[in-house]
Amino acid sequence: MILQRLATSFRKQDWFTVVVETLIVVFGVFIGLQMNNWNERLNAASREANLISQLHAAFVVELENVKDGHAYTVSLRDATSHVLEVLDGDEPPADTEAFAEELLFALQSIGPVFEVPIVSVIMSTGDLAELSSPTLRNALTDYHFQIDGVRTLSVNQMRMLADLSNGAQRGLRIVIDDETGLYRIAEYDFEALKSARELYQAQLTTQIHLLEYIGDVERTTETIVEELERQRR
Repeated sequence: MILQRLATSFRKQDWFTVVVETLIVVFGVFIGLQMNNWNERLNAASREANLISQLHAAFVVELENVKDGHAYTVSLRDATSHVLEVLDGDEPPADTEAFAEELLFALQSIGPVFEVPIVSVIMSTGDLAELSSPTLRNALTDYHFQIDGVRTLSVNQMRMLADLSNGAQRGLRIVIDDETGLYRIAEYDFEALKSARELYQAQLTTQIHLLEYIGDVERTTETIVEELERQRR
């Protein structure tokens, strides 16, 4: 009975009603903010998971491409190195056909170099910040700049080989191969080739630099794949 009277007395007080209503409003705002924060965390986690999935699919393929590119560049370097050894001698090679193949390899570029498209996107949009792993963010940043270094060297190499004034095709007779539809070296003038030795030397230097950069890209790509797989577990 006494408790009922006390409760009735409190309910009649305006200040009590205001306090209660204020507390209800404050509590509602607090709950709303907590829900918003929770939803934002869920959305952020969902965005990161989606980004990691896309990156993983892209970089598993990229790692194989980089390894293939590394092996291809090694084969070009070895061919160029042997061509220079032959050009330093006094006698033309006994196996003219094999040497023509090596000349063909020595005059190849690694071709256009492209960055994984999703990396270009996240670098330009700021989505890199969506990734919570510092290791992954740093590795992706390293990859971005390393691949740009390979691209710059590749462009310079293609320009060098396209400049016929430096002896890029001196002493060569190039024809279309009937079977492949590609060009091949039908014959060469050994003495003319010797006068273009500087071109092959410049090519070897470029290939060595490219291998250094590609090696960095390969190691960084391996780190990216490893970290992405760790994040997916």
